[in-house]
Amino acid sequence: MIRTAFFDAAGTLFDSREPIGRTYARIARQFGVDATEEAIAARFRQVFHSAEGLAFGPGPADEIRRLERAHLCLNL
Repeated sequence: MIRTAFFDAAGTLFDSREPIGRTYARIARQFGVDATEEAIAARFRQVFHSAEGLAFGPGPADEIRRLERAHLCLNL
């Protein structure tokens, strides 16, 4: 039985409708967290760039990671 499915929003299956910092800031406000879009986007970039490698190892994944980071930096 499938219990969980993960989807990649970085242009694989779909794209976000708005910058991710704006999305997270809007949702955070609903839970009483007052954070600016800019602060969230900056922290997201910092965490994304310090994350460990992809789970499926070296090779083509390295290029995917580079492209994801390039896309992220352009869209935040």
